[in-house]
Amino acid sequence: MVHVCIAVRGLARRVWAILISGCFFPWAAAIGVATGPQNWNGTWVLDRDSVRSAAGAAHPVLTPAYRQRFDQWAASLQDGTLRRASQPYCQPPGMPTLMRITGFPVRITVLADRVTTQHSAWAQQRTIYTDGRAQPAQLRPTDNGYTSGHWEGSTLLAQTIGLRAEAQILAGVGHSSEARVSERIYLAGRDELVDEMTISDPRVLEQPWPILLRFKRSRAALKPFVCSEARDD
Repeated sequence: MVHVCIAVRGLARRVWAILISGCFFPWAAAIGVATGPQNWNGTWVLDRDSVRSAAGAAHPVLTPAYRQRFDQWAASLQDGTLRRASQPYCQPPGMPTLMRITGFPVRITVLADRVTTQHSAWAQQRTIYTDGRAQPAQLRPTDNGYTSGHWEGSTLLAQTIGLRAEAQILAGVGHSSEARVSERIYLAGRDELVDEMTISDPRVLEQPWPILLRFKRSRAALKPFVCSEARDD
């Protein structure tokens, strides 16, 4: 009888291993049982509390030239000469602000040679190439830049370059051509994805600015993004 019990327990363990591997039941990985990169697949929403805590913990230290620009922008906003608090609403904010937008779901897809993030906000999409390709020597600056990276276990290390100057690090502060965004992205739990982001720009920032973002798994659907410049704010 003892041998039978041991055999049954051993069989149960093997069955459970198969279940969590997702070999026979793909839904096991989909609901978050697996822990590898494929478990990133799905929809995520940025946790508002993580954004508030990151903003409250440390603000970027600006170089004198950009500090002066920021002060002028803030003064114009306060006295009413500047009507909008940021760039035109229908203009996508670009990286890194795109990853810091709350209230809009993000769909992540892990493929063999890349990771894509499809954003409900401004109907944007990022591609993080993970196949070892070199970053292009010459890039046309874009809203979200060019991102390449590699896997270290189940952690994705990525770097973004080629950001357009009009994209903002935060409201009132733009980029220079030397801007870099480094990310360390990993699962902190079955339903939590962490993005340790560091923004570097020697012309704008006195020192790199680290930001910690936490995304929660969500069942929210990506909806069409509708914008209009006819806004009162």
